[in-house]
Amino acid sequence: MLLAIVVSGLDHIHDTLCIGMVKPWGTGAPCCLVKLTDDHRWPKEVQRHGFEYFLEIGTTKEVLENCGPPTFSFEEQVEILLYYAENDAWPEWANLKLANI
Repeated sequence: MLLAIVVSGLDHIHDTLCIGMVKPWGTGAPCCLVKLTDDHRWPKEVQRHGFEYFLEIGTTKEVLENCGPPTFSFEEQVEILLYYAENDAWPEWANLKLANI
């Protein structure tokens, strides 16, 4: 599965799940949906397959809350998520675009 598929179906994904992604993170990197262990850790079986913690679904929804069209295209929303997961912040270009609305 790709991040774009997850993003397109966010309304139907429970907030308790997390996105796992294979590094290097990018639009073509494989990803999966994962439930954390009972002690809130990243499952070892998922790690063995190369998937690292990317973002929680709830956080993903929060980040994208103000990202919808017409301000940001779907592709831009995915790029914002990729940047946010690495930097815990929006990319400067997205902040500038919001400021110019």
